[in-house]
Amino acid sequence: MVIRRVNPRMVKEEVEILTFTADNRDAAKAIYPKLVALIKEFNKDQLMYFRKAFKVDTDDWSPTENWFVTGLDNGFYLIPMVGGRPAGMLNGEFSNDGGVKYLDINTVFVLPQYQRRGIGRTMFLQAKEMGKAEGREIIFLTVYANNPNAVKFYESVGLRPARINMVGNI
Repeated sequence: MVIRRVNPRMVKEEVEILTFTADNRDAAKAIYPKLVALIKEFNKDQLMYFRKAFKVDTDDWSPTENWFVTGLDNGFYLIPMVGGRPAGMLNGEFSNDGGVKYLDINTVFVLPQYQRRGIGRTMFLQAKEMGKAEGREIIFLTVYANNPNAVKFYESVGLRPARINMVGNI
């Protein structure tokens, strides 16, 4: 398990970023129970953005262990730990589309009480390193337009808008 420490000048508590891949699937299964409540809390925010963007009502997403472990098949999770507790998550997947190999970032979040301390940036930079090691040159992710804080963060780590998805009622 790869562990990175966040710059201690930015975070008062010790932070370790744990890396989970197919190579340490059992360790990922072991940490999953600690992540369930965290993922459900994050999904509440995502559902709010989803409802606003698409003007629909939908049920809560309930993450399963199978869903979590399947994310290791062709990707990884980065989990920042503060005081022995998960403080967020980044999930990346190594993808190919039409011969283009890219790093697809599926999920990025840091709990509100740990935001603006360099944790998200450290996870993102580590994900970029992992993508480079896998021969990827492009990062792709989707963000809701009505989530300006996320858009601002992604721009700060070097991403730029490349595609606009349009939605409407049928």
